[in-house]
Amino acid sequence: MKKISVILLIVLLSTISFFQYVTYKRYNPPSNFNYAVNDSIDTNFYKPLLVQQYFENAYQIGSFARQLWYNKGIDINFLDEAKDESKNAIAYYKTLIATTQIIEKKLIRSSSLKKQGYNNNEIELIIEKGSSPEEIKYEEAIAKLMPLNHLKTGDIGEGVWDLQKKMVGKGYKIPQDGNFGMETYNALKDFQEKNNLYPSGIVNTTTLKELAK
Repeated sequence: MKKISVILLIVLLSTISFFQYVTYKRYNPPSNFNYAVNDSIDTNFYKPLLVQQYFENAYQIGSFARQLWYNKGIDINFLDEAKDESKNAIAYYKTLIATTQIIEKKLIRSSSLKKQGYNNNEIELIIEKGSSPEEIKYEEAIAKLMPLNHLKTGDIGEGVWDLQKKMVGKGYKIPQDGNFGMETYNALKDFQEKNNLYPSGIVNTTTLKELAK
C-alpha cells in the first residue's frame, strides 16, 4: 500500500511538473517577437494612412507570432518543413515584415528630406516620381521663370525687371529698370551664346532652363 502511495505521489508530482512546464513554455516564447518601431520615421507623412498602417503592421508582427506560439506551439523563427501550417505562417510573417520595412524606409526618407527643408508636397514628388531633391528645386526654379518666356526688345514691365535681375545675378552689368533695351538684348544674346543656345536675344524655354541653373 505504501509503495502504491509513493508511486501515485510520483505520478502526481510528475504530472504537475509537466503541466507547469507546458504553461511556462507557452507563456515564455523562445524568441522576442516584437517589431521595434523606428523613432526616425516621419509621423506627419503626406499619406497619414501609411503611417497608420506602419504602426498596425508593427503591432501585428508581434501579435501574430505570439498567437502562433501560444496556440500552435509554432516558433516563427524556425521553419518546420514537415508542417504546411508552419510554412504558410512563416511565409505570411516574412511578407508582413518586408512590407513594414518598405513603409519604414519611405517614412525615414521623408523625415530626412524634411530636415533638409522640403515640405510634404515636394516630398510626394520626390518619392512618387523618383525625382531627386536637386531636380525638384530645378523644376521649381524653371516654373518661377516661365512668366518671362517670350520677352524681347521693346518689352517693359515687372517681367523685364525680373529678367534683368536674373541676368545681373549671372554676372551681367545691365540696368534693372524694367525696360528691355539694347543692353539687356546684348547681355541675353551673350548668355545664349555662352550656353550653346541660338543667340536670338529673345527669351525662350531653353534660355529659361539655363537661367534657372
